[in-house]
Amino acid sequence: MSRPPLTGDASIAGRCTRSSASTYFDEVLVRIADAGHRLDFIERDYRIAGRSVRLRCTGPALAASMTRAFAHLASGPADEPSLTVYLADGGAVSLPRSPWELLDRTPSTAWDQEEGALMHVRDERVDGLFRLDGASVSMLDHVSGVGVFWTASPERVPRYERAAPLRALLDWWGGDHGCRVVHAGAVGTERGGALLVGKAGSGKSTAVLACLGSGLSYAGDDGVAVSHDAMPLIHSLLLYGEAPAWPSPARVAASGVRARGQRGGAPGQAHVLPRP
Repeated sequence: MSRPPLTGDASIAGRCTRSSASTYFDEVLVRIADAGHRLDFIERDYRIAGRSVRLRCTGPALAASMTRAFAHLASGPADEPSLTVYLADGGAVSLPRSPWELLDRTPSTAWDQEEGALMHVRDERVDGLFRLDGASVSMLDHVSGVGVFWTASPERVPRYERAAPLRALLDWWGGDHGCRVVHAGAVGTERGGALLVGKAGSGKSTAVLACLGSGLSYAGDDGVAVSHDAMPLIHSLLLYGEAPAWPSPARVAASGVRARGQRGGAPGQAHVLPRP
């Protein structure tokens, strides 16, 4: 499946000065493997969008920060996960020198702000997203199904990554398997569901929580995965998102809900509730 370009005002293109994204990714993996000889990785296994995902963390602080939102998707270990992501911090793994020109650098004190300037790099095998203040790096090898999330320290994990971890990585990987991560909420039952879309602050979380008293299950309030099927399937992705009060895990539709209804006269599309 083709990979669309990264979009959004926060992204800029990287200019490669001496190597490809794949070469840099391989160098990072070598350093992570070296760290694995000194450390015992903390492993967490999940079932995301119907596929097995394994997170391997270099330390408990980073694991706590990056895995909380996936707790409802925990599963037993798989022999061959569809996606394996290494979560590493600068105390355990030092990154090679970046081969790309950083066109702009924001002050290092900006790491706790909302999404700042990001540099997106890619080649035929690897996608990468670099935060220009040095707070984090996300990379995915589409061929091997191996990803890396690196942060300078567990304390410097960007706020949006704590709330919605690994969103870029999961979207790249999902695109290889027929689904995309969307900024939306979703509620429903096994018979059908609704996707609620809107800009940040438009009331998606409030609307989702208001639906819980009606017997509908929660699939997400800030990020879900939606399949490309003729009858799309909405997969729960992030349990916590931005909701001010969290539903009981028993109310979470972790296995996904089928989108029903019509939009623009096309049957089998997700029923979309736009911003008022």
